Amino acid sequence: MSAHSACWDACIAEAMDPGTSLAEIRSIPLDQPLAARLAQAAEALRAHVDRIGAVMGALHATEGRSGAAGRPGTRPHDRQAGVNAATDAIADLFAPEGDSLRPPPRQLAQLFFGLLFTTSTQESPQDIGPVVDVFLHGALASTG
Repeated sequence: MSAHSACWDACIAEAMDPGTSLAEIRSIPLDQPLAARLAQAAEALRAHVDRIGAVMGALHATEGRSGAAGRPGTRPHDRQAGVNAATDAIADLFAPEGDSLRPPPRQLAQLFFGLLFTTSTQESPQDIGPVVDVFLHGALASTG
């Protein structure tokens, strides 16, 4: 393996590692309002996805479609472990509201995680507010 390939492999591994985003989510103060906690978590997760996209885009531009995946000795990142860790970290954000939650925190985290990644990737972190609001309060206006 060339030094160039080893460098790309290291860049890909770093971009795929959810450690930074998980640390950011776990550092969100639980005394903030739930909507603020979820918005910060969304921002951390989107930044992680943006990093992956930037590295993969650069790899594609320099190496074409083959990239690291076709090289012997490269190992795919355990995506499911990363998703599970992110879901657990988001579930922890619901802890202060524990008794007032309808579904359990882990289920809420899974729903939020899914909702987050079905919204447009073009939205800026400031635009996550309406998504969080509908997630927490539903689509129907209060009837009084």
